Amino acid sequence: MEHRLHICKYRRGVDDDKVKILENNLRDIDLLEMMEMSKYDDDGEKANRIDIDPDYEHYFLLNDEDYPIGIFGISKTKMMFGKCIYCLMSKELDREIGYKKSFVELSKEVIPTWIDEGVPLFNFIHKDNKKSKLWLKSFGAVFRNDINLGDMILFQIKPQRKGE
Repeated sequence: MEHRLHICKYRRGVDDDKVKILENNLRDIDLLEMMEMSKYDDDGEKANRIDIDPDYEHYFLLNDEDYPIGIFGISKTKMMFGKCIYCLMSKELDREIGYKKSFVELSKEVIPTWIDEGVPLFNFIHKDNKKSKLWLKSFGAVFRNDINLGDMILFQIKPQRKGE
């Protein structure tokens, strides 16, 4: 049986248990990125918890048993570099090839719809996060080593203009 994922929108107050499950099972690189970015947060206390910011749309990647394998989202409004996107995955993604395939397929449906909105997408990624960099490059991401927060570097995915 192939392991598949499906997308489910986060519901505040209803899905908080799923967030906790993910927090306790994040991939090491995602935890490292959260800890790095927490150095630049106002309160600095978000290192080990997923920030469910109400200014973002959040979505879970769930398996067939509705167990959370990941969470991703996009800011509702444009910021300095565009709309901020994020993706945090559990260790289960790396353990199960079917989840990886399903994640890639689903991301090929979601990310282009965000790109088609005409606003650049961005975030910061750890300089050593090779798997995620490769995945982001498949959507046209450009990495800016000259704009960084410690070991985190800026990436941007800019919409293509007609004829490019």
